[in-house]
Amino acid sequence: MHTYLEAGQFASFVQVRFGAQFRVNGGPWIEVPDQVTVRQPATTITVKQARSVLVNQ
Repeated sequence: MHTYLEAGQFASFVQVRFGAQFRVNGGPWIEVPDQVTVRQPATTITVKQARSVLVNQ
């Protein structure tokens, strides 16, 4: 989660890291010693600001 301190347009992207384990014939799990990182293209998001107002009911 990220908190934006001001309104505006910002570039945002997702980055995912994949890893794996395997086992043979029910044996112990073995870690694959490498990982793959995939970064998706950035997209622009618009952050808006809302202010609360106390009113007399």
